[in-house]
Amino acid sequence: MDALVGLLAAAIGALSALIGSYLAGRQQAQLEYRKWLRTRADDVAKELGTAVAETMRKLAIGGQAITWLTWQADFRPRTINEQVISEYDAKMASLHPEIQSSLILVSAMSNELYKDLAPLMSQMYVLDAQVSFEASKISANPDEAVRGIARYRQAAHDQQISLPDRVVDIMNKARWPETSTQEVRK
Repeated sequence: MDALVGLLAAAIGALSALIGSYLAGRQQAQLEYRKWLRTRADDVAKELGTAVAETMRKLAIGGQAITWLTWQADFRPRTINEQVISEYDAKMASLHPEIQSSLILVSAMSNELYKDLAPLMSQMYVLDAQVSFEASKISANPDEAVRGIARYRQAAHDQQISLPDRVVDIMNKARWPETSTQEVRK
């Protein structure tokens, strides 16, 4: 009987050790998974911040091009000619797809930030279209073209000056991927 009790105690001890080992392993695996989720959330936040910064950099370059052209038209009208207009058009034509692709990258990571940043792109595009329409008159009527471009100086200036504050407001209200662990689990 003592042998049976000893055998039973040894079996219970072995089973307890096995269960304890399983639970410790499971707890360690859960801990590693949570650590991976936090690291992934940090990586996503960093990538999103980089994508937003790149989008804003490109919007700022476009806004500066518009602001500079309109300022020249208003304060140095004789500097505006077909070459200046061609250079402006080339710069803006190359920036438009870059801005759109940067914004698409943002949308892939945060639909909320995309929806907040897209109007900034649209407003710049509208202003560019207005300035470009006036600039298209440069060959037929240079004075009219320059006056037309100059009319948008204040709007371009206001849009460019307000851009940093608008971006800060958007970034402050955005929900960053601290909670993206829920998204990573999907």
